[in-house]
Amino acid sequence: MVIVCDDDISWLTFFSTCAENTFEDLIMTQSGNSLLEVLEAREEQPCLVFLDLNMIRKTGIETAIEIKKINPTIPIIVMSADITRDRLNDVYKTGLQMFLRKEYNVEYFSRRLASIKETYLHHCQ
Repeated sequence: MVIVCDDDISWLTFFSTCAENTFEDLIMTQSGNSLLEVLEAREEQPCLVFLDLNMIRKTGIETAIEIKKINPTIPIIVMSADITRDRLNDVYKTGLQMFLRKEYNVEYFSRRLASIKETYLHHCQ
């Protein structure tokens, strides 16, 4: 299971299109709180979490800290269309695995997702 959390429905739709041949069990959430509810409600834990950095109610970093309290072994990949160097440093200080730039290019983004799956395949059973 892979969880994608973003408050932008158009990005979730794009992500789903790019990921359809890469990830079989994809769950989409639109807020950090809804992602945390999914984690707490399911016995099965995700093999990856893709998390938008800039969400309105709870930021990606705030959500990641909560995820790590529930299960510190879940790899979290933070996504954003743009990011400053200082903000990127904050991401890595939080213990997050990777930053993924949001780009609306199906071919490019699909390849990035396939590469990420290969890197984190050992987390997926």
